[in-house]
Amino acid sequence: MKCNNCGNEVTAGKFCNVCGAPVVCPSCGAQISAEMRFCNKCGFKLAAAPAPVAPVEEAPAPAGPVEETPAPVAPVEEAPVPAESVEETPAPAEPVEETPV
Repeated sequence: MKCNNCGNEVTAGKFCNVCGAPVVCPSCGAQISAEMRFCNKCGFKLAAAPAPVAPVEEAPAPAGPVEETPAPVAPVEEAPVPAESVEETPAPAEPVEETPV
């Protein structure tokens, strides 16, 4: 909003930060603040409302079916299996014949 006294752009407050003049409605002369969009006394439109922020658009989805490639799988290395310890069982002893001496 421009100051009615010096033409400076007033962005905040009720007074011009250059000349100190009160910011007033150009229609009715009521004191207003730079943040106001309409005069509280007469309803005069003071300034355009700030432009709305445009929404961020997402990237479009790819057309057609999406082929999924399976992730590579590393081969699993098997741990060596320990050989079972086989205990040898002694063969039964043959009977010893005693010879007479």
